[in-house]
Amino acid sequence: MSVSWLEPTRLLVGRVERGIGGLWSLLYAAEIATLQLALVPGLDDDLSLTDASARLGAAVDELEHLHPELPQMAVAVDMGPAALDDVTACRTAILTLIKAARDVVGEVIGDPRLTSADIRCIARAVHRLTAAHGDLTGRA
Repeated sequence: MSVSWLEPTRLLVGRVERGIGGLWSLLYAAEIATLQLALVPGLDDDLSLTDASARLGAAVDELEHLHPELPQMAVAVDMGPAALDDVTACRTAILTLIKAARDVVGEVIGDPRLTSADIRCIARAVHRLTAAHGDLTGRA
């Protein structure tokens, strides 16, 4: 049995830390959710969900490369299987996670404690995040 992803998404977005760890949590949840949605028969015939998941995974990898402790320190959320009876809610949840990740970037990027390596890493992650959003919405 699968459940709607909207409530767990709302909870994660509302409670996630507003830093690199929170950014990782949002990207990770979006990556896994997108991959789960791609597994629904007939939904990923054009491979846009697979592409989006790969891009989100690359954004997660960017952050982990610079901060290898993130998988052990940050909140990792797996929404579980996609709700087959409400694919629209699944897409909404993923897009909500992506928007929240963008919001966290906006807050984090002004932190004077960031190193130049952090800023470059975040920039690369944002590039991948933006491309994933395009894959999901059909807007390149």
